[in-house]
Amino acid sequence: MKLLFLLSLSFGSLFSFLFHTREVNELKETAKKHYQEKQYLEAIKLYTLLETKYQIKEPHLLYDHANACYRSLQLQQAYKYYQVIAEGKDSILAAQALNQMGIICCRTNKLKDGKELFIQSLRKNASNTHAVLNLEWALTLKEDPKIRSDREKTQQEQQKKKTGKSDTPDYKADPSGSEEQKEALRSSSHTNKYMDMNKARLLLESMKNSEKQYIQQLPVNTTLKPNEPAW
Repeated sequence: MKLLFLLSLSFGSLFSFLFHTREVNELKETAKKHYQEKQYLEAIKLYTLLETKYQIKEPHLLYDHANACYRSLQLQQAYKYYQVIAEGKDSILAAQALNQMGIICCRTNKLKDGKELFIQSLRKNASNTHAVLNLEWALTLKEDPKIRSDREKTQQEQQKKKTGKSDTPDYKADPSGSEEQKEALRSSSHTNKYMDMNKARLLLESMKNSEKQYIQQLPVNTTLKPNEPAW
């Protein structure tokens, strides 16, 4: 009787395991189908169900979930998932996630962060051609002056709180200054911008050299559409 009871429990556990595995696989396939058919919101629901109810947190599954969020313009949520993947052990997938994070930063006017993420992606995987192209793409972008002004104002306020100072005027060029002074300021601004771009290019080239990766080795058909990042 006892043996029969144990056999019954074992059979029940096996049946439960097989049913669980089948259900998970079906959810994965359905989520993949929704994603391929661009039904991103439906795919996100199933990815979330797999992660919460079934505790399935496979890196490639999380990456697909992040992509679905990105495609449905849930950029903040997508960034969080990419960030988890970027910290994982799979260097190839981590590089892809860092590349996507860089795109999101550039899309949300955080160009400096975006460029740094593309460089981090190349450090993970020097043959990631999308990161190479996206770094070049990021160098052509210009930050929105209004957003930059708001950010600088916030940073100044935070700095005042840290130092205990308030209403300390920042140095600004006198608009009534001489033409020579104005020209010097314009020249300095242009030079700094050029140096920033040149520095990024030199860094990229240095990285590619160290990994024996050159732009000339990239596929000929790897080109960008105007103002679009590489996926």
